[in-house]
Amino acid sequence: MSIYLIYLYLILGIFPFILLVWNFLKKNIQTYYLVPMTCLIFLASLFEFYVITYGHNTAFFSRVYMLLEFLAIFFFFSFDKKHRILRWLFLLSFVTVYLVNLTTWKGEETMHGDAYLVFIETLFVIVFSILWFRNVFINHPEMEYFQSSNFYFISGLVIYFSGAFSLLLLTDYILKNMQSEYESYINLNLTFNLIFRILLLFAIWKNQRK
Repeated sequence: MSIYLIYLYLILGIFPFILLVWNFLKKNIQTYYLVPMTCLIFLASLFEFYVITYGHNTAFFSRVYMLLEFLAIFFFFSFDKKHRILRWLFLLSFVTVYLVNLTTWKGEETMHGDAYLVFIETLFVIVFSILWFRNVFINHPEMEYFQSSNFYFISGLVIYFSGAFSLLLLTDYILKNMQSEYESYINLNLTFNLIFRILLLFAIWKNQRK
């Protein structure tokens, strides 16, 4: 695993927050839908830097982060008022599986239980991303995608969760049959994270008042 890739990943988790604070101080924020995810990634990056430097069990952090991540995405898609019931059904499904997993959790990292949560989260992202693009095609055909903060953020979500879920499905196979490729597997996961954080940075940049 490249240590430079890890530090780049951590730095890119901090930059969007800095830009967000700068825009906030200048009262130059167009919407606040990106704030929860930006703050969450910033705090996660600080904690991950601490873990790398001093070492720490991350199992509890992973439990909390997964829940907060879903809630941040749920908040982002709350601008979609037409599919409120569907959005809440996804939330109910996620929280139910999350609580069931907690009843059997033994304070360790888990993969099989997480797979169900990641699947729900990935499906949530894909469904509401499709709904967003469909709405844009029908109601705002003149929209310039590369000028939209939502476009960058949603694209980042789709790339990250599609990649992360695909890798999660391959985890058992890689551990059993391709351990020599495990470092490449970790680097690929980091790459998906990097793409998401770069697109988040663009989203914050585009989320300024015109």
